[in-house]
Amino acid sequence: MSSIYLPDDDELRRHPLARKGWELKLLVDDSRRRLRTYHATPSESKRLCIDSTCSAKAWVHEIRTTRAVYRDVPQAGNLVQLRVTRRRLKCSRCGRVFVERPEDLDRHLHITKALLIRVRSDLGQVESYSSIAKRYGLSVSLAKKIETVIVRREDEKREAKINHNDPTAALPRHIGLHSVRISKADCCLLTHPESGSVWELVSSQKPKEITETIDRLYGRSTFDNVLLVSIPPDPAYRNFVKEIFPGAKILVPKYYLKVMVDQCLEETIARDAWSLNAEELESLRSLVFANRRRLSRQHQNRLERLENLTPTVGNGYGKKELFLKVLSAGNSKEARIALTDWCTSVWPVRAVRNDFDPLISTVKSWEQEICEAFDHKVKESLAHLNQIIERLDQVGRGYSPQTVRGRLLYLLDQK
Repeated sequence: MSSIYLPDDDELRRHPLARKGWELKLLVDDSRRRLRTYHATPSESKRLCIDSTCSAKAWVHEIRTTRAVYRDVPQAGNLVQLRVTRRRLKCSRCGRVFVERPEDLDRHLHITKALLIRVRSDLGQVESYSSIAKRYGLSVSLAKKIETVIVRREDEKREAKINHNDPTAALPRHIGLHSVRISKADCCLLTHPESGSVWELVSSQKPKEITETIDRLYGRSTFDNVLLVSIPPDPAYRNFVKEIFPGAKILVPKYYLKVMVDQCLEETIARDAWSLNAEELESLRSLVFANRRRLSRQHQNRLERLENLTPTVGNGYGKKELFLKVLSAGNSKEARIALTDWCTSVWPVRAVRNDFDPLISTVKSWEQEICEAFDHKVKESLAHLNQIIERLDQVGRGYSPQTVRGRLLYLLDQK
């Protein structure tokens, strides 16, 4: 038995193709462009292959070969491309003639599998197409194409799992609807509230299009399996859920209440902090919207001084902190009592009553949905998802909803 070919170069010796017996030789070393081109040819001693279609032995059919260029992972600070010579083979079972396709090469994208893994990892780090293209010597259009192909393949995998009734791909029993704005388009995130991950993004907030998306993925017959639906305190969403998922219980996560209480306090600051200069106002905002328990003693003292300068803002800040304590209730019964007491405590305080009135009205109108959310496990991930979308918008300068969808579903770490 002949020994496996190994090149003299240490870098090439570790290459996946060299480990499988392919001969790699340096053709061009362009130091100006920092580009190395290698010629990859199958070993002369390796005349037996396997037909991936029918898993049978395949022999070399013709001496005539086919050449193609593939981009590879950079080595020692140099960009790398492979000129791969492939033979024509014939299957011993079905007689099919085909071109040799090494498993380490992606024939659709003309890059190596190792480079595909690298690019996928970089996309998951919220990097732009241009930075990825520059790092690996690709065109921007190819970097975009790589992401498109990755997302399409993942969609096909998920569809196959759904068709085979894979429990890991089933319609969640607890789903979340979350409104977001992407590239000036109103979109809806469909989430797993218990894990905090996204399982679909709809480029619309219209009930009809959301229903069609879920129906296309899982079929209307699975709608009865949904037991819980988490939504923002929006009557349109509530009516939609009652129509599509009549047997599901509606919940309003704490996230929306935290956003509302911050908006109420912002109204108080905008109206009554006029006596502060720009620096004091910026400092006040950075302190009152932070977690008070995480403030240093120095910051707490500065916050107290600013509160003394604006008593109304200090009063509103106290109500906000009290409301956040209410949200730490252990169950729906405790939450109902605490919310009622908080609303009662705010109403007599005229200085902040009008600013907090929208929150009080929401609590009263959605009391059942808000309190029942305390009895169910809901991961507070919506704020993190919003930050990811904002970062994508900054990096991509207005990525389309479809691009953001691919990143959120398959590429980004949402933890």
